[in-house]
Amino acid sequence: MGEILNNLNDEYKQKKKEANTKAEKQEIKYDYKEMKGFIKDSDKLLKKHDEELKRMNAKWDKFDFPSFDEYKENNIDIENDETLKEINEKIESSKQQYEEQEKHYDEVSRQFDELLKQIDEKNNRIRKVESLEKTKQDSD
Repeated sequence: MGEILNNLNDEYKQKKKEANTKAEKQEIKYDYKEMKGFIKDSDKLLKKHDEELKRMNAKWDKFDFPSFDEYKENNIDIENDETLKEINEKIESSKQQYEEQEKHYDEVSRQFDELLKQIDEKNNRIRKVESLEKTKQDSD
C-alpha cells in the first residue's frame, strides 16, 4: 500500500501545481484526502482479513486427529468408539465455524471490492478533470 500512497501523493502534488484557481486546488485536496482514506481503509480490511485467517489456521492446527489406519492398527472398534464420535462432533463443529468464517471473508472481500470500485471512480473523475483542464488550457 505504501507504493500506492506514494503514487497518490506524487499525483496530488502534480495536480496541485497544475491547478489554476483556489476552487480547483480545494477540489483536488478534497479528492486526495478521500482517496487516501479509501486506500487506508482497504489496507485495514486486508490486514484484518490476514489476522482472522491466521487465527482460523491456528485453531485448525490444534486438531491432531488420529487416522483411520491408526484405529485399525490398535484394534479399536471404530463403529462404537466414543473418541471417534467426539472427533466427528468436533469436525462438524469446526466445519460450521469454517463456513461462518468463509461467509465473513466473503463480506470483507465484497467491502474491499466496493472500496476499489470507489477508488476507480475517483481516479476516473480526476482524469476527467485533468482532461477538461488540459482542453481548457489548449484552447486558451
